Amino acid sequence: MRHVIPKVSVIIPVYNVEAYLRQCLDSVVNQTLHEIEIICIDDGSTDGSAAILEEYVAKDSRIKVLTQANSGAGAARNAGLAVAKGEWLSFLDADDEFAPAMLSEMVDAGEQGGADVVACTMENDGDIFRRWRGWAWDKIFRRDFILSQKLEFQNLPVSNDLFFTYSALALSSKTIAVAKGYVLHRKRAGSVETTRDRSPLAPLEAVKVLYAKIGLIDGFARWVPEFLFWHINRLKTIDASDLLYRETKSFGEALGIRATAKWRLEEVKRIVKKCLRKVVRK
Repeated sequence: MRHVIPKVSVIIPVYNVEAYLRQCLDSVVNQTLHEIEIICIDDGSTDGSAAILEEYVAKDSRIKVLTQANSGAGAARNAGLAVAKGEWLSFLDADDEFAPAMLSEMVDAGEQGGADVVACTMENDGDIFRRWRGWAWDKIFRRDFILSQKLEFQNLPVSNDLFFTYSALALSSKTIAVAKGYVLHRKRAGSVETTRDRSPLAPLEAVKVLYAKIGLIDGFARWVPEFLFWHINRLKTIDASDLLYRETKSFGEALGIRATAKWRLEEVKRIVKKCLRKVVRK
């Protein structure tokens, strides 16, 4: 019997998401594109997630489950990437959902257009930082291209997909946008998006590794302060905010981009926000 290579490998890190996991898995197993493999990585879950995964494995032979001690979403995605066989790669968070025709329509667009990356959202025209967000869940990637560029996810508590995603976009021979709302993306209490203050330097670490890979490409100098100051301003504690600001400032000076108009604007906005914080605290 001839072995059939799946069209898409859907890689899903799973950590304590029993409340949403069934909806997530249902959205994948019910894709109109049947020729897929679904690789779930149980990242040391302590709730009922493992039992739910076993339930779905028993019902659908396309589902594979890997287990590991809790190591974070980046490490889990890399574990899935290491065993994936699909022509295309898709990365879904275990509390999110795909629309039924997402994979079929995005693969068709990628293959007809000869693309390395297909995205289902596009922000604006211009450089890659204006056009795309640095997350992986709204994109599919040609696996041969990813392997040729030796791209992996960083093991960071936040922004762990930024290096992978923007490196792929920068190195891609062609990226296509399919402008449809294919993904239900949840933001919930307890998710990694609420843990920024525990690792305030993680976004800067992601940016540094990205710079080492792609250099000062078009748009990078404008995007850096926009991205990092957004994180600086989202941190809840002043100590965490000040730490990321100091390290960001040093990074900008080393690259010679701290004098850009965008950087100066973000610094002025930060000063105003710090003053407002002090007034509120009084």
